[in-house]
Amino acid sequence: MWQVFFDLDDTIYDQAQPFKIAFAKAFPQIKIDNWNQLYQLFRQKSDEVFPLYPNDCEHLEEMWIDRMNRTLSALNEGNKYDSVTILEFQKIYNQQLKQIVMFPEMRRLLVELRNQKIQVGIISNGSYEHQMNKVTTLGLQDYVAKDRIFISATFGVSKPDPELFRKVGKEIGRPTDEMIYVGDNYLNDVYAAAQAGC
Repeated sequence: MWQVFFDLDDTIYDQAQPFKIAFAKAFPQIKIDNWNQLYQLFRQKSDEVFPLYPNDCEHLEEMWIDRMNRTLSALNEGNKYDSVTILEFQKIYNQQLKQIVMFPEMRRLLVELRNQKIQVGIISNGSYEHQMNKVTTLGLQDYVAKDRIFISATFGVSKPDPELFRKVGKEIGRPTDEMIYVGDNYLNDVYAAAQAGC
């Protein structure tokens, strides 16, 4: 029986909207012509810095500051904003993440999979508490069993390392070739899962 797993951010909900609101409030002096391009830059910097920090809450603020510094530097706005301003952005961003909603198409898909008795799960990078807060906000517990939600921080390895998918397979007692993985990022989701045999 197939096991279908989903990425969380930008797969189940739109992470760009909370980002845009937070950025506009924290950095009102920066004129943005293309919000989608800025958001993609921010995601790229997130992917760069995530593996550099241990997967625990102790280094979370350092990671947040580093990724925004890299984003601002790419905009030629580097060294203009201190860590207090960056953490204010993150505070607003986190508040906005409490208002996220599931893509309607994703909700319909989860209902259809449930109706067909196909087990679904989540495999996501991030700190456990941070990602589980999103799971709760989105109401995913109505569709996904708690023992099918896997956050990289609890495994000590994160995407794009294929080992994360192998560890999840061992955890659920299934070979990775029985796992289907759906995500939005080619390297972290598509390539990494394929490398693991999904």
